[in-house]
Amino acid sequence: MKVFLTTLFLVAALNTLACRAAATEVCPSATSTKHMVACLKQLLGERERALENLESRLKDSLHPTERLPYEQSQLAWHSFRLANCTSASSLYADGSMEPIVFLSCMKEMTQDRIRDVQQVFKIRLQ
Repeated sequence: MKVFLTTLFLVAALNTLACRAAATEVCPSATSTKHMVACLKQLLGERERALENLESRLKDSLHPTERLPYEQSQLAWHSFRLANCTSASSLYADGSMEPIVFLSCMKEMTQDRIRDVQQVFKIRLQ
């Protein structure tokens, strides 16, 4: 259990550093926390819509026996994404970085999920 918790903490810490760097790269014109948060919300929304479109295309092409496992994996991924990003942002609880880390993490994990789904289900998306 100790090893698991240590690993989880390290993943969250590394993810936090990556998210902070990503936030400044994707919203270079943001001059305040408020602008950064607004920019990241917009970018997250774009990524989530892209994932929803990909899921829709994929579900149409999956065999019925493939659909349930995929839907279960999506539910598990959504839960993991929320838990992971909440964990990462909790390192900055009540600070100005908390929403930036949370939104950056959500955006990056969503982009990673899009890439993963495209790779794993390439045969169904052709």
